[in-house]
Formats: sequence, C-alpha cells, structure tokens
Amino acid sequence: MIKNKQSILTMVLQLLLVATSYQSTNAQLLDRKFLQLDKIKYQIEYEQIAYPDSTDLDFVRGGIMLLNIGDSISLYLGRSLFVVDTLTRKMKSLQEVAEFANQPNSPRPGSLYRIYKNYRNREITSIEPVITDTYKYSEPSDAFNWTIEEATDTIRNYKVQKATCRFGGRDWVAWFCADIPFNDGPYKFCGLPGLIVKLNDTRDYYTYTLKRFNTFKGNLFIDIEQKNYIESTKEEFFEARRLLLENSLTILKEAGAASNTMQTAARNIAKKNNPIELNVD
Repeated sequence: MIKNKQSILTMVLQLLLVATSYQSTNAQLLDRKFLQLDKIKYQIEYEQIAYPDSTDLDFVRGGIMLLNIGDSISLYLGRSLFVVDTLTRKMKSLQEVAEFANQPNSPRPGSLYRIYKNYRNREITSIEPVITDTYKYSEPSDAFNWTIEEATDTIRNYKVQKATCRFGGRDWVAWFCADIPFNDGPYKFCGLPGLIVKLNDTRDYYTYTLKRFNTFKGNLFIDIEQKNYIESTKEEFFEARRLLLENSLTILKEAGAASNTMQTAARNIAKKNNPIELNVD
C-alpha cells in the first residue's frame, strides 16, 4: 500500500537535480539481484518524440525506446536505461560506478520506467521510481478497446493498417503491421493483430515510430530486479506522483533550498504538465 504523504515527498531535491537514478544509488548497484523471466529474442527500436510541456511546443524531448521481446514476456524501456543497466551490472567496485557516472559521455536516461507485458497472463506491469521509492502496479492488457479501420498505408516499408482507441485521457491512432505477428507496441500499447509500427495521440504530443527491428543475437534476458517495491494500484501510483509535483516546492523551501534552486525546480515542475497518461481510465 501507499506510504504516508510526507514520506512520498521526502528528498524531492534529489529527484529534481539528479538526472539518473544510478548516480545517487551507485552503492546499491553492486548488490542487486535479478529474476530471469524470459530470453530476449527480438529487440525493436522506437523513435519517440514528445512534448511534455503543452504550453511550450519548442520544448521537445526525443529519444530511442526499446521493446525487448521474448516468448511470453516483453519489456519496454529507454535505450539509455538499458545501456546503463547492462554496463553497470558488470562493474565490481564503487570506483568503477562513480567513474562511469561522472563521464561526460555516459548515457543519461530520461525515462526511468520499465513496462513488462505478460502475454500469457494478459497483464501489464509498470515499475517506476518516485523519489527514493519504486512503485509497481499492474493492469489488464485488454484495456485497449481498439477500433480497427479499413485505412491502410506504408510506413518504413511496412504495410500497415489503422486502428484507434482512447487510453489515459487521450485519443490514439496506431498503424500496425499484420506481417509482424506480435500483438505488442510502444509504451503499454498492445492487443492488435500485428506489431504497432507507428503510434501517436491525435494532438501529436506523443509520437512513436518503429526505427529498427532486430533479431537479438546476444545472450541477454528480460529480468526484474528483486527489491522492496511499493505494491500499489495504478490509482495510488498516480496519486503519489501528483502529490510529488504539487508539494515539491514547499518541501524544498522547508529544506532551506537556495532561491536559484527554487527557480530551477519551479521551471522543471512547470514543464511536467503533459504526461503520456493524463488520467486513469
């Protein structure tokens, strides 16, 4: 269950000023344990274009997201997060971790969430940090009430068909390829008779386009870290995140943050007004 509101909001400064989770928790990186769920057989790259601030369309966040697919489970996460996770697991000392984190060219993950889709159980499990806590919640994968339309097109040399749905307070348009027999796609989206090649909301705040489809030749697994998650409902997670944004400036002020820090925090918070999911459907 969700912790009390004050504990959710503690250490807000850390979240606002630290770009990635591994920078502030490098001591823990050497003692992590993982449960293997499936072997990666295919790795799909999606190019993401997002406008997280609906009042400033010049502020664009782009990046490559990965969909790692196994026989029964897939994992969706940012490519930078995947690279950081893969590299740091091989490190054997805190010095290695610190040197990696301090390198100017080290990847800086912009998205810290992980989304698992269990094909057999028809369940989507999301894992996402909120300050020092990590939340874990599940929802059914058949929540997408798709309407498949007759319109067809060709995108990135794939023959695709149009489908629409409403999810997270937005109307979405997907183009799926029936020739690629995976009922999966970017973010949480799934349930179509073919892989989603392109996806966007009707206001074009969020767009995902398939960039590369690879048969994975490495010996890597889809796994999950064994740690103390806050097991919550989707509603509880959204409430925790909302409280964080609404109260972060108050917590910073009470902690004696400098005025320039407060100004930076205020700007960062103001730019987080347009998340992928606006509400819980």
